[in-house]
Amino acid sequence: MNHYLKIQTASVGQRLGIIIYESMLAIALCVFVTLLTVIPIQKLISSPSTRIYLTQAINLFALFTYFTWSWSHGRRTLPMKTWKTHLASINGLTVSTSQAFIRCLIILAPWMMALLTIHILELKSSAPLSPITRTTWAITALVFPWAWAIFHPKKLPLHDACSGTQLLRDF
Repeated sequence: MNHYLKIQTASVGQRLGIIIYESMLAIALCVFVTLLTVIPIQKLISSPSTRIYLTQAINLFALFTYFTWSWSHGRRTLPMKTWKTHLASINGLTVSTSQAFIRCLIILAPWMMALLTIHILELKSSAPLSPITRTTWAITALVFPWAWAIFHPKKLPLHDACSGTQLLRDF
């Protein structure tokens, strides 16, 4: 009798658990990186707005490095290990560095677009946006990549469809 393993994608519950856990780790990474870089940046740069942008750029680089390294060549993030999932290419092979980078870029792009839009809208109105407007942009950035899965033939979210990856359950 032959037994074939059926490849199963990660459930919605697993994905949600991974997202929450990963968000906590990403925040911790950004806090750690900021604490390491805040004093050198203050000594080198006098403009407060330039300091903020540089700190954000360094944090973005740290996040890209963490996720790209964690996802490529068969590695996983800690939440993926905890929730017994792994990332694989659509063809079942390990994820390449370029696939991991594209996946990371697509995941962060909606958030970056939402933040940029909020910033531009606030510059035009010369007043802070209402909490409802900010929340609407944040929800849009969160929902759009996942709503993509409704229309995708294999039910892949936007970042997996664009990078040629899929999140699978471990057996």
